[in-house]
Amino acid sequence: MSALLFAMVSLVTLPAAAQRTDDNAVTAASDAFGNTVGFQTIGLYGPINVRGFNPAQAENLRIEGLYYDQEVTYSNPFLFSRSDMRVGIAAQSYSFPSPTGIVDYKLRTPGDAALVSVLLTHGPLNMATAEVDAQYPLVKDVVSVGVSVASWSNFDYNYARSSSTLGYTLLLRIRPDARSEIVPFVGYTHNGEHQELPSVYANGLNPLPMYNEQRLAAQDWTSWGWNQLTAGVIAKTALGSSWRVAAGVFRSLAQNSQNFNDLLLGPTARRSSSATTDQNWTRSATTAAASHSAATMVRPGRSASRITSSMSRRR
Repeated sequence: MSALLFAMVSLVTLPAAAQRTDDNAVTAASDAFGNTVGFQTIGLYGPINVRGFNPAQAENLRIEGLYYDQEVTYSNPFLFSRSDMRVGIAAQSYSFPSPTGIVDYKLRTPGDAALVSVLLTHGPLNMATAEVDAQYPLVKDVVSVGVSVASWSNFDYNYARSSSTLGYTLLLRIRPDARSEIVPFVGYTHNGEHQELPSVYANGLNPLPMYNEQRLAAQDWTSWGWNQLTAGVIAKTALGSSWRVAAGVFRSLAQNSQNFNDLLLGPTARRSSSATTDQNWTRSATTAAASHSAATMVRPGRSASRITSSMSRRR
């Protein structure tokens, strides 16, 4: 397995903090439960695995500390800058705490300086990414805009010979006064896979023989396609020196197009099996009622926590 390689270039017109070269999961971690910054992950747990449970399936997700009902099983990695795992006593400060843990995503909020960052990665195996992030203050100290365009290829090597994602994000940061902040955001990804590895099933009488999943024969006609949209608005304000109010409205949209899968049935140690085709031709857009959610949070004596992001897979 090849090593993970990073290449980063920053083109800065003004001195700026929060560049992509500052991304570091080790320094960002506040405990050992789990932390993801960009493509770096550290800790015991992740957004899809906490003590054998899946917080994404259990709908225990937050954006900037506010409840979020995600229609897909993995988040947009280009919209969020990081994610933090909150397990046990650390999850008790959130609304609706859960034994499966809570994943708190942090938006890639634009700052006050003009900045362009380019991020290139390679590995493991043939996975590669190319990402361009830009932020610019439209009105100094009042309105800032952030834009990201990214390409991600061969990320699903355990399921398909080739996979690709194109991602686009847009964020605004509006500060009406020194105590308030409004952040509208939208992120969209277009995803596709080709030459899906077959799904293998036993015949009910004999166990499956040992095999290397990545070396299974893939058919040219097998494919997957799906799109996802994540959008919303978060508003925060401080009331005096002890109170802070935060509210959010979010929308999560999942859209699946035509999918074709190869099924390998009853393989034996003698390398015999039967094959069939599973075809799913759908084009639907789903938004759960809870996806259009509004939440408020009032905490005396402290600021609302600002934490965040991650990535995972749909299967």
